[in-house]
Amino acid sequence: MGAMRWTGLAAVVWTAAALAAGPAAAGEPPRQLVLTNDTTRPLSEFYIGRPDGGWPSDSLGDQIIGPGEQMTLQMEPGACIYDFKAVFIDEARVVRLNYDVCAGPEIRFSRLLAEDEAAHAAAAAAAPPPLPAPAPVPAA
Repeated sequence: MGAMRWTGLAAVVWTAAALAAGPAAAGEPPRQLVLTNDTTRPLSEFYIGRPDGGWPSDSLGDQIIGPGEQMTLQMEPGACIYDFKAVFIDEARVVRLNYDVCAGPEIRFSRLLAEDEAAHAAAAAAAPPPLPAPAPVPAA
């Protein structure tokens, strides 16, 4: 599969947000961000939020970014700092907080990051329960 372009309702939402931000932001061109999936798993959900703003709806809709694929996202003008959450087809999640899109036009999710996250979740699920605290020693 080749690279996919991000279009549709989410682009309209970001454009509307930029216009609501005021005349300075509305006069700037939208920023483009290249999202690259460098993992071995398909990326099924991608959330773009502002710091302390929570997670809006999934930006991919029913699109999937396969391993090695990338997608160009149109970001709102005038803003640089975003939080990103990637959810892979196996429910592994990777979160990047306070990412400065003005400093670089690409966000890349690597094999190690996603696979370490999944391995950590699997290890935590398989871990035995903690041992109970030792009983107090009676006073002599």
